[in-house]
Parts: sequence; C-alpha cells; structure tokens
Amino acid sequence: MSFVGHNTGFDNRPTQGKNMSEADGETPLSTTSFLRPSQIPSFTSNEISMPDEPHAMDPSQLTTPEKRLYDFLHSRGWTDTQCSSYFAHIEAMEEALSHYFYSHGWSDDQVQALHERCQMELPENFPAPRGDAAQEDLQMQLRLVEEINRRKAIGERMYSSTRTVGMGIAEQRRT
Repeated sequence: MSFVGHNTGFDNRPTQGKNMSEADGETPLSTTSFLRPSQIPSFTSNEISMPDEPHAMDPSQLTTPEKRLYDFLHSRGWTDTQCSSYFAHIEAMEEALSHYFYSHGWSDDQVQALHERCQMELPENFPAPRGDAAQEDLQMQLRLVEEINRRKAIGERMYSSTRTVGMGIAEQRRT
C-alpha cells in the first residue's frame, strides 16, 4: 500500500510543525509507541519522488554525525536513494520527539542533548530495505518506526535520570 499523496505529518505540507495528533485528529501520542507504519509515507526507490524530495545525497555536504550515519547505512547495504529518503525524514522525527519531550517538561538544553546523543548512538541491526517495491516500502516504514522508537527510548532513559536529579535537588531545597 502506498501513502504517497497522503498528509502524514512527515512532509512539507501545511501540517508540518504541528503535533501529529493535531494534524490528523487522532488522540495524543502514546508513551509506548510513537508511530504506526500507516503513519509514515511511502518512499521506495522504485517510485517517482515528490519534486521536493532529494534523489541523492552529497556526502561532502553532511555534518560529521550525519556522515557517520550515512557511512553506517551504506555499510549495511543501503542505496543512496534509501539514505536520502531516510535522512529526509530524520528532521520531522526530531521535531516530533522535541514536541513530545517538551510536553514532559524538558528544557531546550535537554532536548538538544537528546538529539546529540541519538546522533552518537547508531541503531543496531539496521539492514537495508529489500524486495519488490511494496516490500521495500514496508521495510523502510518499519525502519523509520524502529528509529523513532529507539530515539524515544534514549530520551526516556535520559528523562528518568534527569527527573531523578531534579527530584534530588528539590528534596535538598526542602530540607
């Protein structure tokens, strides 16, 4: 099933920057799962891309953490087109995570630290999407779900540790 043309919150259409629940009228984001595969647009290398989607990446234009991720994906068999599609969705992922953690009381510094840590910790067992167009599309969607859930889990580990530190400071002030 292809989602090209559907507004899923991961593109440059008018809902970008809004909470996905605001964009699609669904309930607020769950704390156990961030996205369902049906919420991610189709972008297999076998399909015609939207005009504003990148077709290939210039690795020389990437930041050091981006280049590290790009090299990691290539070492797992990802094509340039798959890498470009993946990178095109990272920014929206980070924005959604930022909104999620801001809603849990995180500061700008904490959210920035989360994004930096997520860039430093590469995903495990992240094979390239393979198969016919439909299989590749599904596998790419699943990789994006895995990635946002991985990043959310990193944040939740950070959140619990920062919450504990914050509670300790609050308890010290009371005594």
